[in-house]
Amino acid sequence: MTKYGIAITAIFIWAAIFIGCSKEIIRTETCFDGILNNGETEIDCGGHCKSCTVVAVPVVPPCTPVNNKVTFGSTLTASVYGMASSGQYVVSANTSQFDLDITFPSEPTADRIYTVSPNCPTSFLGPNECCMVITAFNLYYPPDGASVYVNIVNGQKVITYCNVPFSGPSTVNSTAKLTCP
Repeated sequence: MTKYGIAITAIFIWAAIFIGCSKEIIRTETCFDGILNNGETEIDCGGHCKSCTVVAVPVVPPCTPVNNKVTFGSTLTASVYGMASSGQYVVSANTSQFDLDITFPSEPTADRIYTVSPNCPTSFLGPNECCMVITAFNLYYPPDGASVYVNIVNGQKVITYCNVPFSGPSTVNSTAKLTCP
């Protein structure tokens, strides 16, 4: 092989490596552009980007109440259900003495901590806000910023709050762990 043949072969090899590397750099850079492109299955994930599957990390409430028990003056067993209402998702717990409603902006589908909105009751909830109310002949509301812990366990929503003061005609602390489909 002549020295020109070696030079041309070297140029082709260098070009192939450079083009291959350039394509990989360009493909990887699109994983952060906010656009569904270059084989991504969702925006900036899937295909050659990171997986779109998010591994849920459970949120741990600072208390461990008994499932489907609500304290509000006394501890009562609650029937619990969830329903959509105008795009929002409401978890209701009913006992013989009171009803508890927790309203989320949409159906919780991942483990997270919600805070009670300062604008309750309202239809304008932020993505990590909720509204809470207890009806026991009168309405009782918790303070703004109280925490509500949501975990998804085997497809069911487990909603927990710990020692939250509800104010109405009087102030009563409440704790609950509610599981609903």
